[in-house]
Amino acid sequence: MPGDDPGAADALRASRLRALAARIETVVDPALTAARTELWECANADDVRERLTAHQGAARAAARHLLQEASSADNDARRKREAAAVTGAY
Repeated sequence: MPGDDPGAADALRASRLRALAARIETVVDPALTAARTELWECANADDVRERLTAHQGAARAAARHLLQEASSADNDARRKREAAAVTGAY
């Protein structure tokens, strides 16, 4: 339909992926911060901190991948808008 944004769905997807990436990137931070306090000192505290650090790294890697996917969705939206502008549909 004329006037419809042909890239709207891709732009929305990109926005949602960026929001999800932001949440995932920091999901482990509060637990790791707590585990680094003196209150967490116990026999297996170092093991817990090591595992949380590994999970933090995995979460950040997942967030990076989501941001790459968001960038791809932004590019798709841009390409669709440009193609529609060339044909006069947008």
